[in-house]
Amino acid sequence: MQTIQLYPTTIADLDFVIRAEQHPDNRPFVEPWTREQHTTALNNVDILHFMIEHIGHKNSVGYVILSGLSNPNQSIELRRIVVTEKGQGHGRQALY
Repeated sequence: MQTIQLYPTTIADLDFVIRAEQHPDNRPFVEPWTREQHTTALNNVDILHFMIEHIGHKNSVGYVILSGLSNPNQSIELRRIVVTEKGQGHGRQALY
């Protein structure tokens, strides 16, 4: 059963994104970006920056960044995935 949905990240979501990166559970696995780096990614046609939202609770539980949308080899890179509610399967569902 799908319990999450993805929606495009907005400037208003960046406080959550930055907090999620800096959380002690995520810090060892992701190099934090500045607000400017995330803003640049939001405006880059080669990058998809999505929020992961828990459908039933309408709260953000992470985010995912994909790049390579304009890659001539049609190869997409999972640049990062950060999940704040561990062990719930949200990250796995985001990749489906």
